[in-house]
Amino acid sequence: MATITSITKQKKGERVNIFIDGEFYCGLDSLTMLKHSLKEGMEIDADELAQIQLQSERQKATDKAFEYATRYFKPERKVREHLKEKGYVKELIDEIMFKLKDYGYVDDEKYATEYVAINAERKGVNRIKADLLNVGISEQIINLALEELDSQYGACLKYAKRYASAHNPLDKNKLFRHLYSKGFSFDDIKRACANLDIDEDEE
Repeated sequence: MATITSITKQKKGERVNIFIDGEFYCGLDSLTMLKHSLKEGMEIDADELAQIQLQSERQKATDKAFEYATRYFKPERKVREHLKEKGYVKELIDEIMFKLKDYGYVDDEKYATEYVAINAERKGVNRIKADLLNVGISEQIINLALEELDSQYGACLKYAKRYASAHNPLDKNKLFRHLYSKGFSFDDIKRACANLDIDEDEE
């Protein structure tokens, strides 16, 4: 058995934080806490506390997740992190994520494909990949999304010309680093740097 060592009120709303053996365990609605007579010093099984949250807050947590996921299309990790920050236990989060994915509100493959399409003209392939990895998209899904990406040489040359027009005399080493920071591949950068004198209409 574990011991409820602290119950603290959350800054917003009518929810409290439940601490077990000195560690934060979950958040609960104040009415749920009162209904189950939860108090500091009370001995309780952690699984029992998880079941209390599952049974009493399933619908509220699901509604919050749907609202968050549909406001802006988000990857699975971000939705999970949001629910965890709200104090929901893993069992409830797993149940909610299953529903969100089943209804198509969370789809990492779709997220990756759309992200690539939106950012192909603004970021290089390496930057795009890093961004997607950073939000929890698997490398396998990223690679599948990038298969649809055409050559980025045109976008790389565009950035190179924009940089060159603003920096006279031009330091090509700095230009290279600038393009690399945008995530473009070495081959595209090398080709763009070598063809800065080519007019756009000749490409």
